[in-house]
Amino acid sequence: MKKLSLVIMLLLILMATAHAVQKPSGHSDRSGVTIFKRGARLKPPQTIKIDKVVVVQETDYSLILDLFYTYQDDVPNEEVKLFVLPDMPYWTTNPIPVAKGSNRGRVSIDLYEKKMEEDQVDAYETSKLTLSFDHYSPEKFNGSIYKEIIPFKKIWKGRK
Repeated sequence: MKKLSLVIMLLLILMATAHAVQKPSGHSDRSGVTIFKRGARLKPPQTIKIDKVVVVQETDYSLILDLFYTYQDDVPNEEVKLFVLPDMPYWTTNPIPVAKGSNRGRVSIDLYEKKMEEDQVDAYETSKLTLSFDHYSPEKFNGSIYKEIIPFKKIWKGRK
């Protein structure tokens, strides 16, 4: 009977330890995982494409991605910005500068926690990322010249 009690106690300790080290959001760490890949080369009249997207780092409140892309469009690259947008209203990010040829850009998407608090939202689930090459002439948005939507489920939670 004493051995059985000891075994049960050890099992409870192991289960409590495993629960304590689990990520709060329940998602696994996808760092280093390729979440999108297209192997084909540009085929005329195509002038822009996303080649690959890799998760660099992921937390409950942020996501850092490396985007591998090819840009050969007639629109001057100085007038183009590459955005990565989750399907939710609670985010903040910076665009990736675009260069001609095959390139890599890094983007950080962060949770806009203050807005979530104002709206009394504790967590928000997203299901996709929109990658958009947007054309900006000086002081003016001229529209998107290429978009790619990729599935990516994530539960975003604040630091609190």
